[in-house]
Amino acid sequence: MPKGSISRVSFALVLLLSSRAAAEDKQDFSDFSLEQLLNLHVTSVSRREEQLLRTASAVYVVTQEDIRRSGATDIADVLRMVPGLNVAQISSSKWAVGSRGFNAQWGNKLLVMVDGRTVYAPTFSGVLWNMQDFILEDIDRIEIIRGPGATVWGANAVNGVISITTKRAADTQGGLVTMNAGSRRPGEGGVRYGGTIGKDAYYRVYANQTHRTSLPSTHEPPVNDAWNLTHGGFRMDWKTSKQGELTVDGDLMRGISGTRDLAVESLAPFSLRGDEHSGQTGGSIRTRWNHAGARSNLTFQAYYESINNYELFPTLEHLFDFDMVHSREWGERHNVTWGMGYRRSIDRNINGAHVGYFPARKSANLSSAFVQDEIALRPDRLYFSLGTKFEHNSYTGFEVQPSARLLWMPSSKSSLWGAVSRALRTPNRGDRSLRIDLDAFPVDEETTGVLTLRGNAETRSETLMAYEAGYRYQPNQRLSIDVASFYNVYDHLGTIEPGSPLAQADSPGILYFPLSFSNLMRGNVYGTEISVSYQVTPKWTLKGSHSLLRMRLRRYADSQDGLAEDAERNSPGTQAYIGSTFRISRGMQVSSNTYFVASLPAWNIPAYVRQDVSLIVPVGKSLELRVVGQNLLNTSQAEFGEAEGTAASVMKRGVFLRLGWKF
Repeated sequence: MPKGSISRVSFALVLLLSSRAAAEDKQDFSDFSLEQLLNLHVTSVSRREEQLLRTASAVYVVTQEDIRRSGATDIADVLRMVPGLNVAQISSSKWAVGSRGFNAQWGNKLLVMVDGRTVYAPTFSGVLWNMQDFILEDIDRIEIIRGPGATVWGANAVNGVISITTKRAADTQGGLVTMNAGSRRPGEGGVRYGGTIGKDAYYRVYANQTHRTSLPSTHEPPVNDAWNLTHGGFRMDWKTSKQGELTVDGDLMRGISGTRDLAVESLAPFSLRGDEHSGQTGGSIRTRWNHAGARSNLTFQAYYESINNYELFPTLEHLFDFDMVHSREWGERHNVTWGMGYRRSIDRNINGAHVGYFPARKSANLSSAFVQDEIALRPDRLYFSLGTKFEHNSYTGFEVQPSARLLWMPSSKSSLWGAVSRALRTPNRGDRSLRIDLDAFPVDEETTGVLTLRGNAETRSETLMAYEAGYRYQPNQRLSIDVASFYNVYDHLGTIEPGSPLAQADSPGILYFPLSFSNLMRGNVYGTEISVSYQVTPKWTLKGSHSLLRMRLRRYADSQDGLAEDAERNSPGTQAYIGSTFRISRGMQVSSNTYFVASLPAWNIPAYVRQDVSLIVPVGKSLELRVVGQNLLNTSQAEFGEAEGTAASVMKRGVFLRLGWKF
């Protein structure tokens, strides 16, 4: 479908839904199946609970019902419906997820958290999406901030924040068994059981198994990217007092997948080795105490995480994190939230002869504090928020990330907001200390030239100044409209620069041609995102969104990076989504989710339309059957290009059955 057609369809959808709302009758919508979006409460914007309508930020909430209707079995696929996010599957176990541009397998400007625990890796600035594996029925909601959230969440919350919140143990009592079988799914599923300890404590334990066979590849011979992941854990919630609650949870996981990663094995003669498999093992444990008063809330959280990552060379990471947040209403006009935190990361690596981190062991510290005040200039009408984050990290030292936000509510059904924010993407372990030999070639009869990529101790933080505005409108219980626009100004964006050839005393006969990380690019990114939700009848719900993105990146005059500006061609300029759910009978419903994604010139990937369909059929009171069809319009479609040595896989049509049994 042409871009212009999609744009006209999305615009017509907004006009149609608006006109239908104007003619609304007094029909009873007491069985309204979608939560009224603007009546939802979110916590990710200011780290305290607030009504979505009163949020001066571009926020989208994926509810448990949205997840159920999507038919998705992976977190990344669930996020396809979010305006402003680009989700592309690279292989059976790898995704590229980006917000407002700069999409890549390791999206380094998107902060992702699970129950407040950061899963953004400090070594390579990215998220291992294949390790974010859940029994999806246990997720309460996913809050997505498009745009910076650095004032409360800190560095790396640049283009967005994804906050995944799981259900309380009290809400997952009893047993649940899930099973999936179908296309490229020889058998996978999960089991969960929840119970009580006394009258004030609840628990759940769970285990989940994911198993996918290989996808076809754009390369010959085909790549074996089969994926297998085992994940288990627990959660316990205690009501320690009338206002206090203690949570302890933890998990363990082990995953292995086929890969096409290539590494230099020998320089003279030059040869490459291919890793047939890569994998991760890891676990975490977290404790959280919350005291909720009438006008204040206090939270302490601490967690430990360990990950063994086996890709190109073994890396063991340890992460210790402590965080405290306090919010309080002061008088009738001020709502102050402040907090502090400390994080220590340690990585140990077994370096190869031609790839690794140098030195092989490194520890890094991050200390932070933030404060934000929401001032009711006119209660229930006009609010002004001002805050900043102070951080000190081991790479760039002291950093400041302020923001100012203004919200005006002309009525109880609408709000208009604007914001100015500063955010940073700080250097990672690889930026500073990676070394990887990429290629070798003869210089003369006695000398071999080696192209090598090396970290640079002088890399600095990438900076963003973001200017945003938005409008929300919910005229009735059937319709909600959300519009957000942004203009982002980036500086010191990452580039890869060539250096002068050099010889090393310990490598006779070798002449190195180095490439190093630098920060010699800047640019502007702007766009608009529209999302609409409409209850056509008590049985029929429509959702739609349309996103426009434009990127203009420019290298500094002294930059010699020939590929840097390709970053503006890694993200689609237009995306659209239409979701339709029809309730056939009580408990039985059919959902259709259609996604349009514009072309990716950097990878020569044409525009495509993806169609997913899900039929939910209850069988008795405790059994539910879902029949899911994915990518039904395409027989062969690559969604992303070859990145970081990974061959792009081709998405095929697929059908599978999902069985859920509660007891």
